[in-house]
Amino acid sequence: MLGGQWREYEAELRSLLQWCQDSRSWQGTRELASVSQDESSKVPAVASALIAVIWETVRSELPLLLQGLVGEGDTGVDAHIEAQLVRSERELNNLKKQIETEVQNRRQVIARGNAAEEIRQAFEQWNTRLVRAEEVKQRLTDLRATPDAPATTALVEEIDALGVDILGDAYSPIGNPP
Repeated sequence: MLGGQWREYEAELRSLLQWCQDSRSWQGTRELASVSQDESSKVPAVASALIAVIWETVRSELPLLLQGLVGEGDTGVDAHIEAQLVRSERELNNLKKQIETEVQNRRQVIARGNAAEEIRQAFEQWNTRLVRAEEVKQRLTDLRATPDAPATTALVEEIDALGVDILGDAYSPIGNPP
């Protein structure tokens, strides 16, 4: 869910799924924590998290899954491009939300009056990033209509550059496809 590859955690996921399917895991779920002397929300929380992981995995790999079901032959390049665009869109949406929050925070400070020049400059810088993110989002939308491998690679590189610009070393590039 944080951008990692689910296949890296396949063994852990299988173990958790088996645990959820075991009826003994669910026996104490209706007991109050005061009776069981244990956290009463543990099992539902784990099950809920697993459902979220499974749905996120299905959503991110849906193009490959659908192409395999339809049987359109090779699921290579076109499906890979679509999967990369899905990951790119998700990452771009996350970055855009963060930018919008930063813009809004600075807008509120400026609206109160007497904002320092540094705040005004930072506001302009975040606004510029927001415009840049919106332009990238439009190109991504256009690219979804007519997928193109070189254009997708360039778009991913631009999203990664935006991510590094915003988060620095904390940003995990999406440019390395699974």
